[in-house]
Amino acid sequence: MNLAVKHDVTALLSQRGGAVPRYTSYPTAPHFEAGLGPAMQAELCAALDETDPVSVYLHVPFCDRLCWFCGCNTKHTLKYEPVRTYVDALLDEIAGFGKSLGFRPRAGQVHFGGGSPSILSAGDMGRIGAALREAFVVGPQTEISVEIDPGKTLEIRLLTVGETDDAGEAKVFFELNGQPRSV
Repeated sequence: MNLAVKHDVTALLSQRGGAVPRYTSYPTAPHFEAGLGPAMQAELCAALDETDPVSVYLHVPFCDRLCWFCGCNTKHTLKYEPVRTYVDALLDEIAGFGKSLGFRPRAGQVHFGGGSPSILSAGDMGRIGAALREAFVVGPQTEISVEIDPGKTLEIRLLTVGETDDAGEAKVFFELNGQPRSV
């Protein structure tokens, strides 16, 4: 298969060497065009260096209720089966990506967005964590963040995703989106 190179990958990566937003798509939605997709993904993956950290975004497009302020691509569901089916597909995607690279890149950041990742069961969060650790180097240096449905009681499930540092600690970051909460 001959992939026509439409982008100067080296120039693109050099422009993105600094701090960038963590959980926004790149390119951003207004910049999508027909030429973006698998070919660009292949180019960017081929340009990855084993020593460079990568950011991983996992989109969980389900909620058990829709928030009035949400602009996310999500689907309301009261049944877990569509979520489980999606997680199975996500696991296949993570495994396929990992195999396509030929090495395990170091995850600098892992972000769970949605929808609401808080809809995930502890078992499925554990399966996702195992798949991430298989495809990426996920360790104490990895910043892991998750968007939580404002009405949910937070249960810390991320311990199934990351690992602790030498002192046995893991950093957990909370973004409360302006909602009154106690942590």
